[in-house]
Amino acid sequence: MPAMVGLRGYVPGMAGDQELHGPGPERERLPCPDTLETCDQCGVLITDGTERHGSVPDSSAIHPTQPAWDGRRMVVACSLDHLRRLHAQARPFIDAELWAGKLLRALKEARRADQIEVSVAELLDAAGLTPQQMLTAVRWLERYDHDGS
Repeated sequence: MPAMVGLRGYVPGMAGDQELHGPGPERERLPCPDTLETCDQCGVLITDGTERHGSVPDSSAIHPTQPAWDGRRMVVACSLDHLRRLHAQARPFIDAELWAGKLLRALKEARRADQIEVSVAELLDAAGLTPQQMLTAVRWLERYDHDGS
């Protein structure tokens, strides 16, 4: 999984970071006084740039365009202790929920591309699922998708 940070700083290796922060390893974290972060554990406002960034397992977290980031929720903490607590308190990871999210994203992508019909094989490929995972995802959606979308 690529390194990620919140609104402050840069993301090493991500497109555009050289233009924003200069070339090579001498890049510095630029101050961004207009950006504020809030601790996901205690809610304190972090204004001095000391926030800690991380990710926790979350089967409901589906990235809109980057499947490699699926199943991870980005978090911000005011301290290393609060970051550890966020990891310890992560919700149960449900594979079927993750697969359902991947399936829904693939369907949305097909709709955006104005595809009228999508074969099961195309859907499996776009979602990155096996047939059994797709079946499990559909069953999960039938049982838990309460908003009808």
